[in-house]
Amino acid sequence: MDNMHNITTDSYPFISVVMPIHNSKDYFKESIDSVLSQSFKNFELIIVDNCSTDGSWELLKEQYKECKNIKVYRTSHNTGGPASPRNIGIRKSRGRYIAFIDSDDIWKENKLLVQIKYLNNYNIVCSEVDKINDEGATVSVKQKTKDVIINLCDLVKKNSIVTSTVLLSKEVMLDIMFDEDESLHAFEDYHAYMRILSENNALLIGESLAFYR
Repeated sequence: MDNMHNITTDSYPFISVVMPIHNSKDYFKESIDSVLSQSFKNFELIIVDNCSTDGSWELLKEQYKECKNIKVYRTSHNTGGPASPRNIGIRKSRGRYIAFIDSDDIWKENKLLVQIKYLNNYNIVCSEVDKINDEGATVSVKQKTKDVIINLCDLVKKNSIVTSTVLLSKEVMLDIMFDEDESLHAFEDYHAYMRILSENNALLIGESLAFYR
């Protein structure tokens, strides 16, 4: 972007990464490792377990108890979807900006570093993704294209925002939050982004910055 302000290393803000988990012990380690391996280091990772029954909670507490930049919480009961765990993570966060990652997706190493440079101009930034299957094999690769500004009309026609690529202002997210109505179980993120884009535009980076399972 021609009008993009340069953000110096010293001015990089603190980011809170929020990850909901439910019965994903086969995948979450790879997802967590992809966050810890980011080239951008000024972040915390907030993991909220939604009453897993497959041992995910016990593994989380054991494997990451020594990681100072990881905070692990658990819901009081299974909420039936990721909205409540995400909201808990948002409320527990200390960052100026919030990023989301699902517990079976994977970030590329430069994901945060690429996106943060756009935050002077946009309240919400997302990106393209490559798709992988349950075994982690690549299903499709997104070729790099031009960055695109998304408005509400665009989002109504097609949901092009993948939650695991989203980076946005915490202030904006606190005004919206994810709707915990169970009738929106599969669409709570889409509903949130529609409400955000009613007053803001989003930037879709034409480069794939994550693997979506």
